[in-house]
Amino acid sequence: MQRFRFLFGPIFFALLALPVAPCTSAVIDMTIRGSDAIFLAGRTDVVIPPASSPWNTGTFLIRHASPTPEEIQETVPPFVAVTEGDVIRVIDPAFGGINFFLGYGPPFFGPSGNGSSGSSLTSLDGISGYLGPQGPLCGVFLDNSVPSSGPAPATIDFTPAGLGINFLSLSPQLRQVFYIGDGITSAGVIQTF
Repeated sequence: MQRFRFLFGPIFFALLALPVAPCTSAVIDMTIRGSDAIFLAGRTDVVIPPASSPWNTGTFLIRHASPTPEEIQETVPPFVAVTEGDVIRVIDPAFGGINFFLGYGPPFFGPSGNGSSGSSLTSLDGISGYLGPQGPLCGVFLDNSVPSSGPAPATIDFTPAGLGINFLSLSPQLRQVFYIGDGITSAGVIQTF
């Protein structure tokens, strides 16, 4: 389980983050569970079957062919309503960890995931793929429609050969999965989304 606090407020230009006046910003504490599946974000059209059962939704969602030791059922990630142009910053570095190998005990991997690369996920049902560290805290901006059809936006490459994870700001498209990690660069600079 990972927790983070973030601040969001308006900006005037997509690439220029301006100071946010306290009266126009909000601080939100959020808990993200290891079972929250980014590809289920915004999905109101599927029923998540018990962890011991296969998916049978007519979609491309799949599970391991046989039961896994932890039998953890996927969950829909929490969401926060934002408006186009809002700036999101993690104001306290995200903390916590998950074990995505067997689910029990160490090793735990924090919000930045396991290494600088390791996951290469293809797009699914209108949400982009993901390329970068394995198991980090990620996000996706959605509109009010269920992201179950239509072409997915391009996958952002968060590996060292691509954008990496030490960017200062990022303006992803709707339905484009993006790396959040702990919300700060390796130099301790707060990242802006």
